[in-house]
Amino acid sequence: QVLRHLLMACPENLDLAMFRKAVSGLQGVTSVHGMHVWQIGQSKVCVAHVVVEKASQRSWVLNACSDIAQRRCNVDHVTFQVEAVDDPMPCLMPGDESCA
Repeated sequence: QVLRHLLMACPENLDLAMFRKAVSGLQGVTSVHGMHVWQIGQSKVCVAHVVVEKASQRSWVLNACSDIAQRRCNVDHVTFQVEAVDDPMPCLMPGDESCA
């Protein structure tokens, strides 16, 4: 357990594949990348980039992602960066073709 904390590995009791699938399955979401979940003490932390079809979907998708993280996966602290395909400034993740 200590090694998992030091390596900032995904907590054993969190199904990351299910979490990613739930977020990816939200209406309007085209991709999810850069998702990382780790544990600090008793708190679980998550960061992820979520790409949506339209900028107008950002607020709804952000709320839905936070709800999935906190209610279904018991993640305490979340940071989602929601990007839109129709946004004039796409994300700048090197080598990530999903947000080009």
